[in-house]
Amino acid sequence: MGLSGIEFTVTTGGRPFEGARESISELHRMGIPTYIASGDRVTKLEKMADFLGIPRDRVFGNATPTVKAQIVADLQEEYDRVLMVGDGINDICAMKKSDVAILTEEQSGERHPELYQAADHVVKNVREVVAIVKRLVH
Repeated sequence: MGLSGIEFTVTTGGRPFEGARESISELHRMGIPTYIASGDRVTKLEKMADFLGIPRDRVFGNATPTVKAQIVADLQEEYDRVLMVGDGINDICAMKKSDVAILTEEQSGERHPELYQAADHVVKNVREVVAIVKRLVH
């Protein structure tokens, strides 16, 4: 069963969350493709993708909430299930569109209640995403 991970909540302030690189590597070892969709500039995201081991052709920059949801829809045409990891209200459309929505609380601050309603899972650390994916594919 194919599962695609969209992972764009692995950084804050241009720095990756602790364990993000290792988590993405583990997903890749499991055969799970990962993508970045963010409102940030593509050039900035490509550097982060290089560090994280995500191919540049799987990086979508300048993505509005509507564009993120469309990316999820497009990936659903290609994969059996699409998992979305988000942390902010700008991710809500894509989380609702995804087959599995994960809300990460790694970045400090309050979350809009609607994010919790849209989330299938809530994690404190991006490392927890790997365990969720393992349960989904087995």
